Amino acid sequence: FDISHSTLELNSIFGDAMDGISLANVDGFNIADNKMFFTNGNRNVAAVTAASGTKGGNIHHNYGVLTGGVNAIYMLAGSLNNTADNNSFYAASAAVANGGTANIVGVNNRIVT
Repeated sequence: FDISHSTLELNSIFGDAMDGISLANVDGFNIADNKMFFTNGNRNVAAVTAASGTKGGNIHHNYGVLTGGVNAIYMLAGSLNNTADNNSFYAASAAVANGGTANIVGVNNRIVT
């Protein structure tokens, strides 16, 4: 599974939880060199979500901007041997959650709030 060199725009006028890219149980995914723009009126945004059950995923060299929202989780890498490196994300409220069971690597990720 590969998403690369794309511009992704997602708008939610009324707001609520919303995912930009959400993967579960997808091994060996690659999300690279993307520009992501998310507008959310109210609640939570997960711009890049690698959900539980993934193995060997890679999130790198992505640029993201979030407008609005209460909580932004830009990278949630779960399970085994996923990496997130050299990403830059901007938001009023941002967080990086590298939460999972083992061997999650995050390098040179920039979060600006």
